[in-house]
Amino acid sequence: MNRISVSTATFAFSVLLLLAPSPAQDPPRSKAAKGGPKQGEPWALVPETFQHLKQIPEWPLPTNLEKWQNVDREKTRATLIECLGELPLRPDPRKVRVLTTENRGDHTLEHFEFHNGVDMVVTGVLLIPKHRAGRVPAIIGLHGHGSVTSNGKDVVATNPDSSQLIGPMHIRKGYVVAAIDGYFHGDRIGKAPAESATTKMPKN
Repeated sequence: MNRISVSTATFAFSVLLLLAPSPAQDPPRSKAAKGGPKQGEPWALVPETFQHLKQIPEWPLPTNLEKWQNVDREKTRATLIECLGELPLRPDPRKVRVLTTENRGDHTLEHFEFHNGVDMVVTGVLLIPKHRAGRVPAIIGLHGHGSVTSNGKDVVATNPDSSQLIGPMHIRKGYVVAAIDGYFHGDRIGKAPAESATTKMPKN
């Protein structure tokens, strides 16, 4: 895994998509609302480490390449790290387990897993183009959320019927493509800290 170079910009904007506004708070409720049966304590099933994410600042897309390379890239990285707050140690690349390797013609497909350093094992796929010279950039594919995307990583990496599929077109351009299952999706359904909640989402 450590042979692959992932651009800071790709990583930064990918992680931004995973962040939610914080601090955690109850949704606004109309004074006239009578409500229904209580559904439990707000955020009770959310791990403590995810309950105190900082508010995301305004973050426009880069429009000037020179300014991005000389100024904004490092500033963006510093802001991203500050927003993430205290993080667990980065998983050791030597402990990533490659479960299967498949020959897909113009690329190799690897299924892998690693412990995220907090609470569970993360499953993912890596698409590696065969005709490349040395290290190449990697595209991190992030799947959507909801029952229609409960197959997780496959909808962005390998499923030819998916409208979210990005794997093949980037492989043809020489990029490596990586995708993991988010909480409640793919091989991680029923395995999150709040297992009783995650098992309710069916696989499609």
